[in-house]
Amino acid sequence: MDDAISRAYYAAYLSAYAFLYLLEESPKIHDGLLHAFGLRLVKTCIVDKKYAKILNRLRRMREESDYAAFVYIDEDEAKELVMEARKFVSKMEEIISRFEGV
Repeated sequence: MDDAISRAYYAAYLSAYAFLYLLEESPKIHDGLLHAFGLRLVKTCIVDKKYAKILNRLRRMREESDYAAFVYIDEDEAKELVMEARKFVSKMEEIISRFEGV
């Protein structure tokens, strides 16, 4: 389960990074990406704040599953996180395709 959660987070992270890169932003750390995502995409109403919540939840769960000594994430929760990541990536793909034509 831990690997699935980690991969789900990084899929979302990299898709957010790709969009920020189009805006000429290239955050160096995870906190920087989350901050830039909030400022450049959520506050400007490019994406709904629910996507920031998804990204934050994925990051939190990835950190817990990677670093906490006693964390149990069941299969249903892992599947839910993977589905959230897919939704996030799909939204980033949609937005990137709109911005590439501008």
